[in-house]
Amino acid sequence: MKIYETFFPDHFDQADRVGVFFGFFVMIISLYLLYEVRPNTGLRSNKTIAQLSVYSNNVKFKEAGSVAFYEVRSKENFQSNDEIFTGRDSEASVKFLKTGSVLKIPSSSLVRIEEGDDGDIIEVKDGVVSLVLEKDQSVNLSKDGVIHTITSTDKNSVKIFNTEGQLRVLPNQKGLKLKTNEGEKEFKQDLTTNVPLQITSVFNLLNPQAGSIISYDTQLDLAVDIDDSYAVQISKLADFSKTIESTNFKGKAFTWNLNIPDGDYFLKVKSDNNSRMVPITLVTRYQIEDLLPPNGTLATVVPEVGIKLSWKAIPTNNYYVHLKDSKGTIRSEYIKQNEFQVRPLSGKLLDWTVTSKVAPASALSLMSFNRVNLSYEGEIQFTTTADKKEYQLNEKELKLSWLSSSPSTYEVRVTDINSNLELMSKDMSEASLTLPLTKIGELKIDVGSKEYPTFKKASTTITISAPVIEWVEGQEKIIKTTDIEHRLKLSFIKNTPDLSAVEFFYNYKTGKKRVVIKPEELENLLLTEFGDYCFGAVFTTPQKYLTNPQEFCLKLVQLPPFPTLPRAKDSVLEYTKEDGGLETYNVKVPEMKDAVKYEFSIYKDNKGQNLVFKDTTSSPEFKWTTRRSGVFYLQYKVTNKRGRSSGLSPFSRIIFPISPLSNW
Repeated sequence: MKIYETFFPDHFDQADRVGVFFGFFVMIISLYLLYEVRPNTGLRSNKTIAQLSVYSNNVKFKEAGSVAFYEVRSKENFQSNDEIFTGRDSEASVKFLKTGSVLKIPSSSLVRIEEGDDGDIIEVKDGVVSLVLEKDQSVNLSKDGVIHTITSTDKNSVKIFNTEGQLRVLPNQKGLKLKTNEGEKEFKQDLTTNVPLQITSVFNLLNPQAGSIISYDTQLDLAVDIDDSYAVQISKLADFSKTIESTNFKGKAFTWNLNIPDGDYFLKVKSDNNSRMVPITLVTRYQIEDLLPPNGTLATVVPEVGIKLSWKAIPTNNYYVHLKDSKGTIRSEYIKQNEFQVRPLSGKLLDWTVTSKVAPASALSLMSFNRVNLSYEGEIQFTTTADKKEYQLNEKELKLSWLSSSPSTYEVRVTDINSNLELMSKDMSEASLTLPLTKIGELKIDVGSKEYPTFKKASTTITISAPVIEWVEGQEKIIKTTDIEHRLKLSFIKNTPDLSAVEFFYNYKTGKKRVVIKPEELENLLLTEFGDYCFGAVFTTPQKYLTNPQEFCLKLVQLPPFPTLPRAKDSVLEYTKEDGGLETYNVKVPEMKDAVKYEFSIYKDNKGQNLVFKDTTSSPEFKWTTRRSGVFYLQYKVTNKRGRSSGLSPFSRIIFPISPLSNW
């Protein structure tokens, strides 16, 4: 009763009450129509600038000047200043008709679109949108009534954000230009005047890593993964309230010249978008110097004592020495002093390196390398032939050298082991010998001291052999041919430059005499009989010493001749009429057994000089559509399933009837 009296006081008569009720009803219906019933957009008079390509779930749009949003329809058309909204778990793609650009709008975003004189205009009111810009393509972004034009210098995928009233742009790569009132410049500033740009292209610090112990010689190497401009700082404090050193660089890598004490520091690398901070430890790197014995010198090894290695001391508590002798034996030692006694030792060379360690993964000093030759007190030792014991005849020469702790006159003996004949006996003061390689066999070389007969002699054994001629693998083992005169190309490994000392030959299996081949004949060797062949080569020394021949065998197999093709019958061909005054003729030749391909040729003469038609089929017939008529000559050949081809058939005469439609 109270509600009724509120809307209809006592002094209202019946007519007043009806009028008030009717007005209230009309207001309710109007509000419903305003928010739930969309107008007929087909009656809109403005120009369509974009069209809805794809959408899902809750997508709405609002016309310019309207207060209500309406559900979109498939292929919805949009005009300037229309706004598009995507609800939760919804998305839409809108294509601009003038430029062809596609604007992708993910969920929970609101965007206004407009067509300006200089291209599409986008105002992101909330959320995010994305689009792809082709090379040299531009897009206009509206912010607080100001138009900002962005141009891509290369194809670029761009996301545009509006969060908390700040407009930001994120390209997937560098190459955006921003056009402002001051002209065009690299895209480095925000689109608002009072908020710094926060492009979310985040870089990673590749070097140094957090917690690294870095040994450096006043240079610190920095590396990042994105080419940009960076500011670098070093501080003892994590908040960088006090900076020790700072610098700037552009690019992905930079070598920073530093001169600060060893110790623990914090390193910060900062770009316009983000920063990275890592703790590091810096230690000075020293060059270890004054190594003894010096590199390349001769060191005398005293039995049971060895030799002493030493170097100039540096500020460290631990040295690392790495040793390798001529036999490949490797030893490593950690020591505290700057000297090291090496024993036992063998061989003629000693390679050694020394560095210092402050942690398992870092070096305090640069590595220093030394190589010394070793001689042994009371012993003569060869410095050559240790790595190579086999030689080939006609190599230029063998050079031998040796070492002794006490220079003297040397007694050199060369003996043929097989015959036990002494080939050389010579006294010489030089600790080297050049020996020509002219004798096949095993040779023993001894070097002793004439003044110190108790010195242990140096002895070595070498083998001198004739080279072997090897045939190249991959040559055909079976050659099938119908031609009794077959040309063959042979290849071999040329491991001697003097082919005049090589005798090539082949043996025919039937027991015929060995045939000698000249080297130049190998490229084009003529075989005139079918059967098995074995090819070989021997190296002939000045002493007529022959190596065991390395043979290569093949079989030359005769194939049965291809059957002679019969001559096709002379015939008058039938034809069927085609559109345009053409006739199709059916041509047929005798069918051949095992044939898989037929090749046909038609000539105007019986000498095969004036070809007018060719065709290839898998059957013994073919069709020819033409306006020609008259007498022609047919020739064909076939290929069987083994890949062998026949010769050409004899010519046969075929007649193309004169058609009343022919213009020939």
